[in-house]
Amino acid sequence: MKKIAIFLVFLTGCIPYKSYLKTDDICGFDMTITEEEKSYNPSIYGDLTQGIKIDSGGFTLVTYKYQDKLGGYFLSRTNKTSQISKWINYDSNGRVSLIYFVYEMGGLIVGKETHYDSLGNITQVIDHRQVDKYPICYKEALMIAEKLKPKKDSILGIDREWEATVTDTLYYWEVFVKEPKPDKDEPTLGDGWIYRIDAQTGKLLRKMQLIQGHDDTAP
Repeated sequence: MKKIAIFLVFLTGCIPYKSYLKTDDICGFDMTITEEEKSYNPSIYGDLTQGIKIDSGGFTLVTYKYQDKLGGYFLSRTNKTSQISKWINYDSNGRVSLIYFVYEMGGLIVGKETHYDSLGNITQVIDHRQVDKYPICYKEALMIAEKLKPKKDSILGIDREWEATVTDTLYYWEVFVKEPKPDKDEPTLGDGWIYRIDAQTGKLLRKMQLIQGHDDTAP
């Protein structure tokens, strides 16, 4: 049996990206919720068990029926260019219960998350932008990592993180970057890196290398 050993190599940096702090324009995206999206007609799709996927006009639409005892449906509409999906949950009567947005490269929840009661009234809004904690948004963090990484490497995803320190709380992004495989026949993904980027300043705090190796001595 082979095991994959993962080693971390830490590198630090101090490259500031002040220009990203001057404007928040690139951080926004369309969070429009139409009246049609506030209700769902199951008769259009029938009794869904495996879900339906439709590719049209630069978007991928997926609908699915819950398999739990509560029933209900969800719908996701993914922009193929931005890789942002609008996820909408409906109850068993087709009434909207929850709407949120996901950046699919890493499954990062972005923008506003809106909860509804059975009458369609908004009961809670959660702002995942958190501009006070993350003035450098996920798009800007991705742009910074794109500038820092070698051209041959590719970005796999991003995650929002924080860490309590003795005097303060550090908010940062972790961007996952993959190196090309040296051998195309190898079953591994190839080595990679995590770029840890300060969400307040845009500085590279740390670059951690993920080295995959086989342990052939393991039983």
